[in-house]
Amino acid sequence: EQDDALKNIFGEFKTYDTYKNAFKALEGGELDVLICDEIVARYEAIHSIDKFEAVGVTIGPVTEFGIGFRKDDIELRNKVQKVFDEMIRDGTAKKISEEWFQADLINSRR
Repeated sequence: EQDDALKNIFGEFKTYDTYKNAFKALEGGELDVLICDEIVARYEAIHSIDKFEAVGVTIGPVTEFGIGFRKDDIELRNKVQKVFDEMIRDGTAKKISEEWFQADLINSRR
């Protein structure tokens, strides 16, 4: 129901099989606006500075990303979590986020 309400806001609504194809359609004038994940939008905007602008707007529910591990890789999972937690604590994650996405996408979600 929520997705239908969102779709009804727009004159026309298209979906694409890949982000790459969606950005090609935007660049080619087939689309007026592309709504996608903020990380993808910021990455494309930064690497195509003369073509796109990323605008941070919340549309629909906010989602989180996860890292998948095989069930028996508990030791690896714990090591990755420990390193990521430390990167957040010492500011490394924020620095990387700002360098790659021009925004602190780590702390803006917490």
